[in-house]
Amino acid sequence: MKERAAALFRETYGAEPASVAVAPGRINIIGEHTDYAGGLCLPAAVDRYLAVAAGPAEAIAVVSQGRGAPLDADPKDLRPTGGWVDHPLGVLAELARGGTPVSVRLACSTTRPPASSIAICAERTSWQSGLESAGLRSRNG
Repeated sequence: MKERAAALFRETYGAEPASVAVAPGRINIIGEHTDYAGGLCLPAAVDRYLAVAAGPAEAIAVVSQGRGAPLDADPKDLRPTGGWVDHPLGVLAELARGGTPVSVRLACSTTRPPASSIAICAERTSWQSGLESAGLRSRNG
């Protein structure tokens, strides 16, 4: 999984990623859509994963396996697009609100089936871990 994300990064950006992080998928047995609102849920990890390769950049570029060319974004003007890229851009927007510089190149690969109800609920953790490991975000910030 890590190698797929790293290979996509190399193929897309012509450089080695500074870091690659992996997070498991998850299903909610009970409590769907309550956990992020402070409610209770009973999640279970599943054998589907998200891998994110990260490296420094002057702006933001995000590519996902099977989604075409990288999408570029202005770090000073992050807003929803209505597409798949809103997940990583949302994490970057939150980090930027906290004062973290978010200029980064990202490449992601997943084993999650298209249009499935399996959530990669550890996405934020995976994105943040990749940024931290690449030295692009403070572990305390």
